[in-house]
Formats: sequence, structure tokens, C-alpha cells
Amino acid sequence: IYAMAAETNEFPELAFQSAKQKAGFLSLSHALDFGSGFRPHLHKYRGQGAWLCIREGLVQLGKRATNGEYDGTAYLKSITLQDTTDVWKCHEEELQPLAKMLHDVIQEIAVYLDGHSIDSLGTWVHQTLQKSAEASNSGSPSVVDYVDALVQAFPLTFRDEYSMDDGRYACLYKKAQLVASEVHIGLQHENDEQFQFQDYSTLTAFVDNVVVAVCRRYRLIVCDDELYDKIDALEPLSKGSEEEVGLRAMGLNATEKLAFMTGLSPGQIANYMWGTLGKTPENRKFARHLTPDTLFY
Repeated sequence: IYAMAAETNEFPELAFQSAKQKAGFLSLSHALDFGSGFRPHLHKYRGQGAWLCIREGLVQLGKRATNGEYDGTAYLKSITLQDTTDVWKCHEEELQPLAKMLHDVIQEIAVYLDGHSIDSLGTWVHQTLQKSAEASNSGSPSVVDYVDALVQAFPLTFRDEYSMDDGRYACLYKKAQLVASEVHIGLQHENDEQFQFQDYSTLTAFVDNVVVAVCRRYRLIVCDDELYDKIDALEPLSKGSEEEVGLRAMGLNATEKLAFMTGLSPGQIANYMWGTLGKTPENRKFARHLTPDTLFY
């Protein structure tokens, strides 16, 4: 399951100069892996869903880079809102907010790297994993450390956590965990233990609207009729709302229970939901909730 996901997300169009650069570009690519809330507009204007559109833009972004500096700080810092609009073909009014969100993420990463005198995102990944490995008894980095580092360094991009009105607190970290997973899987053939997390299996599910839809489809999640009607009518759910967070939290709970029952990890189960069950023609027709203002899926 994981190998299938990694193969789909590789970038054969780009010639990486090192494992470090590949790790940097994979981290960038999944920092930008969102836009599902624009799915109806993307299908209308681009004829495909969010990830395929994002991936096409990433390839074009890479090809624009001078001397193959795909993840270089100077290059990322030079990217303008017009560039993201052009690269991701977001000229239609309905898609212009997506271009702005993509630009905001790129600039958060670039500003942090520049402010810390780091020449590329790959260098930051290398330094972060090296620091984790040095602190570990096993000599290998911790996926927990990497997820935490992503959230702390780039909060706009990765801080997927919520404080609810009733005092409950939810930390979902869908995208930060996805980045860690893609680095681990995407570099598993590089013969470099620096990119292999000792505690990889401790990741929870990367819960987005596809995983939620599959859970709803098979009644692992049951909602009230009012929420069903909103989802079916493609009425947006605001990021951080009780409905949006609740759906994802219930999806996370469902994958944890399935993991306990099957002996698989929650990540394996969620990847199967996303990459297999969620792609069947029957399940594609099942409405996914839309949250256009989220940067996390």
C-alpha cells in the first residue's frame, strides 16, 4: 500500500541532484498538497482533482528553477503570486484564492529558511533529521521529531490543531505526517538511513475528506441528517468548525479501531482508504465534504 502511494507521488520529470534535494522537494510538494475544497472548480476548469493539479504545477515549478535548484531558498523566495497563478493555472476567479494559498505556503517556507541562513529546504530536512538521529539511541531519526519540527518551523503550513468551545483539543497533523511518510518512502531506495524513521509505524492516519467520505460510505462514521445534507449539497464546512474537526476526528478514531482489530497501522488503513477504496467509481460518486479555506488537505 505504501509503495503504491510513493510510486504515484514520485517526480520522474525532475532530475534530483542528491537524496537531500529529493527529500527537500518531496517535503515541499506535500506542503503544497491541499486544495480539495476547490475540487468542483478544479474538475470544471482542469478536468481533474486537487492532487493531480497540484502535481502538474509542481513539475512546472521545478522546470522553471535555474540549475535545478528545485528547493533552493532563493528560488522559493523569488516566486510571486503571479507565478503561482500561472503555474497552477488559477486564472479563474473561483481558483484565485487557491493560488494565494499556495503562494502563502511557499513564502512561509522561504522566509523561514532565509531568516535562518539555510540555502534550501533539503538542507533544513537534512539538518533536522541529523539532529534527531544524534539524539536517538538507535542512531536513526524519529518521525515524531520530524513532524514536530515541521509544525514548529512552519505553523501556517502544518499546525493542524484546534481548540474547541467545549474545551476539547484536537491535533490531527494530516499534512505534516504525510510529508514525513513521503520522505521515508520516497527515499527508501537511497541506501541512506538518515531518511528512514525508526518509529515510522507510530504515525496516525492522514485524515482528509477522502478518508472521511470512505468512512461515511461504509458507516464507520454516522452523522446527523443536517450535516449529511450540507455535505451532499457541497456546502462548505469552515476550517476549525465543530463539523469539520469532528468529521476528521471521527475518521481518525475509526482508523485507530480498525488498526487494533487488524494488526495493521492506522496509516496503512488510511492509505488503503485513500488510494484504493476512495478511487473506485462507486465511492468517487459519494460526496466529500469541502473546506476551501484549509491548507491541510
